[in-house]
Amino acid sequence: MQLKFMRQLGFLLLFSSLTIVGGNAKIPAKAIPSSSMLSPIKPETKLVQAETSPYIGLIYSEVPEGLISGGGAVIDQWHQIHVVEQPGKAMYLWLGELLRYDQVGQPVTQVLDVLELPPFSKSQRIAFRFCRLNGKVDRAIAAIVKMTETEYYTQISHAWRVNTQTGKIEVMSTQGVDCKNQGWKS
Repeated sequence: MQLKFMRQLGFLLLFSSLTIVGGNAKIPAKAIPSSSMLSPIKPETKLVQAETSPYIGLIYSEVPEGLISGGGAVIDQWHQIHVVEQPGKAMYLWLGELLRYDQVGQPVTQVLDVLELPPFSKSQRIAFRFCRLNGKVDRAIAAIVKMTETEYYTQISHAWRVNTQTGKIEVMSTQGVDCKNQGWKS
């Protein structure tokens, strides 16, 4: 079953504020219905403690102020990847796990891992959802590609694969990776 949850890829915390473990930042939150009003999807999921990013462990359903969604993709029934930008600072790749849907059908997702993307030029972009490894589509791959007027981007500078078993975004070889040019007119 394919889930459709890429509406705005954002954040909505379940608490009025949250002090991130390992940091001093407090993230203000908006109120949403109590957890008793939300339909649980995966009850065995536990809150992940922050490791290196203040966003790890964050539970959200809409983009918070100060961040911009760059799109996302469903990996499997429980996992998704998002590109999130902090304007003027950094761009990130987030691995999220679907926890439940709220009362209006919006997914409530928890950030499991965060990767700060390396800087890339205007002739490059981050590609995901339609990347392949050795010709086989693998939704868990994201890559920085050089944009070309071809059906597939083959000039890959960096590639990562989401490991849904460990909840981590892992560096992978660019060998054998290509990504569909969704703007290609065949």
